[in-house]
Amino acid sequence: MAQRLEVHYHLKDDAHSMNAFVRNKSEAEALAAFQYMAEQLGFDVLIESTAYTEGGLREVWKFVPKKDRVALAGLIVSLLGVMVNIWNAPPKPDKELERAQKELLLLTIQEKKLTNEKLEQEIRIKAPPAAQAVAAEQPAAKAVPAPGAPRATPEPPEKVSLQMDLRVRTRRSNFYKALLPYDRVIGVGFGVIPDGAAEPDSEAFVPRASFRDFILHTDKLPSEIVPNAVIEIVAPVIRAGDIQWKGVWRDEMIGFAMGDKVYKEMVLRREVSFQHGNAIECVLEIEKKLDVTGEAKVTGYTVSTVLAKIEGKVSTETPQGRAKRFHDKHSDAQFDLLAGGGMGNGNT
Repeated sequence: MAQRLEVHYHLKDDAHSMNAFVRNKSEAEALAAFQYMAEQLGFDVLIESTAYTEGGLREVWKFVPKKDRVALAGLIVSLLGVMVNIWNAPPKPDKELERAQKELLLLTIQEKKLTNEKLEQEIRIKAPPAAQAVAAEQPAAKAVPAPGAPRATPEPPEKVSLQMDLRVRTRRSNFYKALLPYDRVIGVGFGVIPDGAAEPDSEAFVPRASFRDFILHTDKLPSEIVPNAVIEIVAPVIRAGDIQWKGVWRDEMIGFAMGDKVYKEMVLRREVSFQHGNAIECVLEIEKKLDVTGEAKVTGYTVSTVLAKIEGKVSTETPQGRAKRFHDKHSDAQFDLLAGGGMGNGNT
């Protein structure tokens, strides 16, 4: 029997129905999150809806392996328990939850490896005798998979922290954001229904007062800083204003704001000019924000400090570059001094 996950909407006045648009919108977010979590933990599953029951309003989803894999089906009940814990966890490191995620991922990798080995064996048995003889003569370490055989499974990461994953957090935020204006819902519960049972043994309940705790209040992410980016200048700006410069960075054309006011003034005064192929070494800030699915998207580039101008093989450091290098050098020296215990250890 397929393992099941219940989403229980607790409704005001013991109601048994709710706005279909609100329900569908919120559930689309939860389904996307649970599908993503399953994939990240090594499960290839279909999520099917079953007839819902009353008692508030109870939506039940079945998680079915896409292929006939008995071992994987046996792990799905563990998957559902872990996903419920992730869904209700605050976005911070949790050693116990991370251990459970890694163990589950290791089990799915081992299961896939056994499935792959079994499939390879079946393919070899069905292969023509000549092909079997060639395969038998090959050293085990250099064995070539038979045509159609699956690739080797990858090693798992050191740590799996889906409770901190931005896609999970964004989908969960969207889920509660859809429910928040609809005051008929006074709480939501999540529970795993054991095989053969009619309802969950326990339910992770989130009261309405806690919905806002899971809602993201901004889609803006901290800027990524590239300390020594080299940008080939395609179109500098030689007039005042907030017009973006154009350049090539990592083989990609980008537009960027020149945030180094000193360098910008030098260009406006014609103290610096650019020829074809000239570049700048700079501190590049990359602004990002989350889209509705939790994917980080680049929204802009800013050069905060120009460190040097590059003409062919000649690099000319700017005053700002020298000042930053001096500052970084002395900051590092001060840190080393403090790490070493100060000016001395008292011995003479």
